[in-house]
Amino acid sequence: MESKHIIRQGESLQSIAFSLGFSPETIWDDPNNQALRETRPNPDALLPGDSLYIPSPAQKHVAAMTDQRHVFRRRGVPAHLDIRLCNQDGTPIVDVPCILRVDGVAREIVTDDDGFLRTTVSPGAKQATLVVDVDGDELVLAIGHLDPSVEISGAQGRLRNLGLYSGAIHGELDAATREALIVFQRRQSLEESAVLDAQTALALRDLHETR
Repeated sequence: MESKHIIRQGESLQSIAFSLGFSPETIWDDPNNQALRETRPNPDALLPGDSLYIPSPAQKHVAAMTDQRHVFRRRGVPAHLDIRLCNQDGTPIVDVPCILRVDGVAREIVTDDDGFLRTTVSPGAKQATLVVDVDGDELVLAIGHLDPSVEISGAQGRLRNLGLYSGAIHGELDAATREALIVFQRRQSLEESAVLDAQTALALRDLHETR
């Protein structure tokens, strides 16, 4: 039966679709979610309180021989997780061994020539831990917790990931957030307003997703 789902912190389109047995595209492309798509261009960065339309499940029939083995793949499973490691100047950290632990399962992985760690995870994964260079500190990664870049909380998360902000993600435009915004705006040749205007939010989103 069709319904409305109110987004909670830590949820993403992929995690919701996985829990309900849908593919992400089936939910996101539904005409009833057009307004949300226009407001949130990135379905992996939804804001708590957003309303997501969930369509009624549809049955699909596939003809298959009963005396043979068949493999069926569920769309959207597994999900892809990309993490990029960079130095303060933005240059990628390449060929560095890391240990990534997701849902209690550890895997050894090495950054590629662009500084990326690329792997697959369950769409329902909520948290991962990363140890860089084996003997380094353990970093806790909250999967699905990044708010849209037009929100102060979303800007703070991206600024922190870019190494420009070290404060809490509280959604308030305080002095530390303003200072980080000024540094970012200066580096991007934007007006140093210390305000999260539309141009700054777009630049933050584009740079963060590129990295």
